Amino acid sequence: MPRNPNKEKGASGPCFKCGNTMYCNEKEYQGLVSLQWQDNNGKAHYTRDGNCAGGLPTINNMPSVAQQVTTHKVNWEEVGEITDDEGVLLGGLKRMRLLSFKDAKQVHPDLDENSNTFGTIVNAGITHLINLAQVKATKESE
Repeated sequence: MPRNPNKEKGASGPCFKCGNTMYCNEKEYQGLVSLQWQDNNGKAHYTRDGNCAGGLPTINNMPSVAQQVTTHKVNWEEVGEITDDEGVLLGGLKRMRLLSFKDAKQVHPDLDENSNTFGTIVNAGITHLINLAQVKATKESE
């Protein structure tokens, strides 16, 4: 979805965050005239920090800008038959993922499980658990 419709005087189109109709009008500030996306009341549609000033809140009920921009179709290759060793590794990875999820949920009980932040915390936890498993295996083999 494009960020904005074409930004030219008189243009209109939906906001990429809230879906409300915006209008492109001239805005004069300190003697300079620029084009600005405005609502139907002539107020700026975007705040100075780039957030949407539309009618709907954009946190926790809509995908983030990054999610809208970075969602792509991925063509995964077929893995074929999984060997016994690969099955053991896959089982270990799944176990680490579950342990990391449980730990993240205990440490951050109010954080949305579907947020990028929560996913990043779980991913870091998986990495730490795998590193700790390596250390444990090295010590056991000595």
